[in-house]
Parts: sequence; C-alpha cells; structure tokens
Amino acid sequence: MLNEFLLSDDEIAELLKAWPVGDFLSTRPGAGPASPAIIVVTEQGKFFLKQRNPRYCDPGQLAYDHSVIKHLADEGLPVIPPVLTSEGGRWVSQGERIYELYQYGAGEQFTPGSVAQLTAAGELLGRLQHVTADFAPDGYKPWPRFFNPADRLPEIAEARELLAEGGSTGEILPEEAKGLLDYLEEQARGVRQRVPDERYWSLPQVIVHGDYHPGNFKFAGDRVAGIFDFDWVARQPRLVDVVDGLIFFCSRRPQPLDPNDIWRLTQAFDPDWEWMRTFVRPYLETNEFTDEEQQCLPSLMRARWLYSRLDAMHRKIPREDKLVYLLPQVDRPLRWLEENTPRLVNTQWCR
Repeated sequence: MLNEFLLSDDEIAELLKAWPVGDFLSTRPGAGPASPAIIVVTEQGKFFLKQRNPRYCDPGQLAYDHSVIKHLADEGLPVIPPVLTSEGGRWVSQGERIYELYQYGAGEQFTPGSVAQLTAAGELLGRLQHVTADFAPDGYKPWPRFFNPADRLPEIAEARELLAEGGSTGEILPEEAKGLLDYLEEQARGVRQRVPDERYWSLPQVIVHGDYHPGNFKFAGDRVAGIFDFDWVARQPRLVDVVDGLIFFCSRRPQPLDPNDIWRLTQAFDPDWEWMRTFVRPYLETNEFTDEEQQCLPSLMRARWLYSRLDAMHRKIPREDKLVYLLPQVDRPLRWLEENTPRLVNTQWCR
C-alpha cells in the first residue's frame, strides 16, 4: 500500500504539517482497494491518512461526504470525523490529490456468525438510515443508480472478447466459460427488466452508506466501535445498504473476507437464513419494508453481485487474469437467488 500511496516518508512528514498532530514518526500499511491509505504515527498517536480516489474528489462531493459524516457524528453514531487542519479545513489539496486524516480507530474485525455483532450491524443500519432520511447535506452528489445492470452488459462483452481471443480461463473449459457469460448476461437483462430505472427510483430513499460491509467496521466486543469510508454516501433506495448487509455480513465464504484483497472481498458466497434474520430484525425496528422493496430485494442482490465481480474485473484486474478472476463460481450466488427468490419476497423477517 505504501507504494500505491506514492509518497515517501519525507513527503508524508511534510504533508502532515497541515494538521496539528505533532511530528511524524513512522508509517505502516493501511487498508482499502479503492483509495490508498496508510497508518501514520506521530507524537500525538496513530492516524489514518487517506488519499482520495480521483473518482471521489469533486469539490461538491467532498463537501457532501463530510457534511454527512458531521451529521452522523452529531446524531451520536460511531463515526470518526476527519481531523481538522490547522486552518480548520477537512482535507488538504496537493496538486491533483486530496488527502484526509482521521484518528486511528481501534477495534476488532467482524466475527462471522456472531449473533451480537450481526444484531449491532443491523441496528446501526436502521439508525443510520433513520437520521439521513430527511437530511439535506452541503455540496452536491447527483450520482446515478447504484449497481445498474445496464452497465454490466459492456463488461460481459469485454469478457466475451477476451474469451474469443483465447484468454486464459484457468480450470474452466472455454465452452463452460461461454455458458457462464451467457448466464451472466441473462441475469443482468433480467434485473433490468424486473427493476427498470423508474421502479428503482420509486423505492424509499435515504442517504445510504453505499459500502456497508465488514471491512468498513470495527467492533468492540458486541458493539460497533466505528464505521468508516463514506466515499459512497448518496441518496439512493435504502435497500442498497440492506443488500450489502445481507451479502457481506450474512453469508458464508470459503475464506475470510478481506477488504484489502479484491479476490477475497468478492469471492462467491452462500447466504445464511438465520444470519440474515438476525441482521434484519433490529433493522426493522426503525424501518419497515414496503411490499415493493420486498419484491425488488432478490433482483437488487443479483445486481450487487454482478457489479462486484464484473466491475472489479473491468477496473482492477490485470488483463491476463480477468477471466480467471471472473468465472470461478460466479454463478453460485445467482443460482441460490433463483432457488430462494420466492422465500425472499415472502419472508416475514420478524417471525
């Protein structure tokens, strides 16, 4: 991560002079596949120094994100506001790069299957969405639909071109690979047909976190000690965060989920019904699903999974590894959703 951060220790020491945190002492790797970050140690303790992804550096977006963070902190949610610069700013511009500094949040990683932590994550999501439902942040962020199935079609076409060119498919035979790509396209078109834009935007909206997964959480025993990374906050259907919770908190995986490793972050998963119920019940104490939300839930879970693998393939995986990354077990969560859609749309979560 330090190489990705593109700053030497001397440059980091100079940059940190913008904040009243004392002299720079050392660094160690931070986290996050989207925005490079490192942990810096100064005379006043440990801090999280984040270099914003260029995709998220528009001034209006920065104002929006920081306005949401301040609002959540004011409402008593376990967020960590940025350290203010010596001049009272919330970030530092250096050339074309934007840097933010946060107090380092201590805590533990999520324990898969922990009833107490699943309950805490579901309860926090309910609180977060309750306090952002009518909030109007500073700045602007007119983001389009999240995880739009229409955006997956060019990515599937890219995979088809790689396959036609003889790109490596690992242990998967080319004919099987073609069938998987046909299936992914069928699934993307099905989501677009069942949940067109008009229906998507008619669903109840709040300011969602947008990346509600365990890699952005720290726990202190049974409670949430901190929730981080608000680059994706935007006004969207509240199901966006619910879907993330169900996929990332409530599913079993062969390997531990690792937010620093895109292969492990987006590995195939098997949803667990009891984990899902444990997460959803406290959420519904402050938010009640509408019939439309319940009907759209399976399709939006499909859209999120298709985005997770296809967008990552397109943007983050080297060309020679794209098909090897994309194809293995990519259909597994989708087959589960096909089998369990009737149950998802009819489940009485609180029973």
